Amino acid sequence: MTVTLDKYQLMEIISGSVQLGVETTLVQTGMLKPYLTRTTAYNMYGRKTVDNWIKEGRITAHKSGDRNSKVQLDRLVLQALVKTDELIVYFKQAA
Repeated sequence: MTVTLDKYQLMEIISGSVQLGVETTLVQTGMLKPYLTRTTAYNMYGRKTVDNWIKEGRITAHKSGDRNSKVQLDRLVLQALVKTDELIVYFKQAA
């Protein structure tokens, strides 16, 4: 399969990769927290989307403490899932 990209599409793919790289660096240097609460993830990506990712096993929800603690999700995994899903949609449309 051959996929032809115009300049804008290529720029979007590269931009997404750079965003993920910057976020990784910020997490590694302690400037961003490595985890988001499930509520924050819902607000950023949508409840249905996040719940589907958890159900499909694409991301694991972690509790940081006892039974009353908040559920946390890995920030970088969430961002990678978003970028991956965007590319999948694009390439399905291009096929």
